[in-house]
Amino acid sequence: MSDVSKEFEPILKALPRARAALKKVKNVVNVRPGYAYPDDRHPVPAIIVAVVPGQTPVKPLDLAHEFEVPVAVVDASVEEQLSAREVPEGASFAPGFQVQRLRHL
Repeated sequence: MSDVSKEFEPILKALPRARAALKKVKNVVNVRPGYAYPDDRHPVPAIIVAVVPGQTPVKPLDLAHEFEVPVAVVDASVEEQLSAREVPEGASFAPGFQVQRLRHL
């Protein structure tokens, strides 16, 4: 196991829970592994919560206690913001065709 894999093991273990918990929080754009820089020290592995710039929908200390790993809240990059806006399109079988749900009789 590489040093990075070993260092990020607790982060990667907590990441699915963090993503699930923050999935529907308004202004949270992305939840990913990365580095936090506490008190201008060396970087430490952390869960990075990318948010809409200028918004503070979550508190890093509260999340760090909840997930038991370091958490940093950062402004989402332009790429993260654009990706979050993209909505997958549904299947289209023919122009103007609409899928209707069938009711049980």
